[in-house]
Amino acid sequence: MNMECAARIHQYGAPEVLAVEPVEVTAPGPGEVRIRHKAIGLNFVEVYFRRGTFPAPAFPAILGNEAAGVVEAVGRDVRGVAVGDRVAYADGPLGSYATARLYPADLVVRIPDAISDAQAAASFLRGVTARSLLKEVVTLQPDDTVLFHAAAGGVGLLFAQWARALGIRVIGTVSDESKAAVARTAGCFEVINYSRENFVERVHTITNGAGVAAVYDAVGRDTFLDSLRTLRPRCTLVIFGKASGDPPPLDPFLLAPKSLYVTWPVGPSTQSIAPNWKLRLRTCSMQFSEASSMSARAAPTGSTTSSPLTTIWRAAGSPAPASSFREHGPPELGCSCGRAAHCRSDAYSSDGRRVFV
Repeated sequence: MNMECAARIHQYGAPEVLAVEPVEVTAPGPGEVRIRHKAIGLNFVEVYFRRGTFPAPAFPAILGNEAAGVVEAVGRDVRGVAVGDRVAYADGPLGSYATARLYPADLVVRIPDAISDAQAAASFLRGVTARSLLKEVVTLQPDDTVLFHAAAGGVGLLFAQWARALGIRVIGTVSDESKAAVARTAGCFEVINYSRENFVERVHTITNGAGVAAVYDAVGRDTFLDSLRTLRPRCTLVIFGKASGDPPPLDPFLLAPKSLYVTWPVGPSTQSIAPNWKLRLRTCSMQFSEASSMSARAAPTGSTTSSPLTTIWRAAGSPAPASSFREHGPPELGCSCGRAAHCRSDAYSSDGRRVFV
């Protein structure tokens, strides 16, 4: 049994409820591995768990569901993973805000040699999320046009490049011009600054009044109802976050004129219907890598406005104070605005350096 450190909560609340405390990490049981974390991904969903929007499994709770590290012990009946392997995981049991932890061996993916620990930790959950939105939640076809709110965020940048590689046109919304430039570089064929423009009117202008095949919305309250107005008949509004606050109550009769659909896909539901979650994660990883080369091929010769997915995996370190967990609150990603659309994709390396991707 080893003593490690973890950032835990004993109650729901503001970032100050996070406390760095000693924890015991036992030897792995059957089907488990013990992972020594090298980098920990920080995601806005941890805000929901810390606030109590999503319930924690039990108190005290170690937050976090994404990390990369090295396998330092394996339990019985583990196949395909060995001591010394570099692995990443995402969207499984909470507990990544720790120096080491136990984790189901079936839910880890080996990291390719060309990808650093920090890059894997800062990108894998976003890749899994983008893949789910693009390939599972809504059936899209080449030449479809979709609307993606907060297109300059971590998921949006991956989604735009992957969609472009598949021949799907993405209209991205952003809150300022600097983010508009980032979204265009990622592959959005049109970008709307919703702080200056009415995105409903712009979408109808761009699509010649037809509307879009799907809307992907992690903003919530500020965009929810208007997003419905941009959809084509019998198409879907996909909610996967609420950075601006809770969406208003939905009167189902608002959906009737165009027979619209609304959904919020979450990992546990996907896992419960997936016959082999390990296979699904590995498929995500494989398709993420394939999409990197596809998006490079999709970029026009000499283009400076579309870049391959691999550009998202570049990491640059900057010192982070030892008190970052307490002062900045990793769920807020070091951002005081409290809105996911304004925050970067972050990871912490084992030497205390914050990594921005």
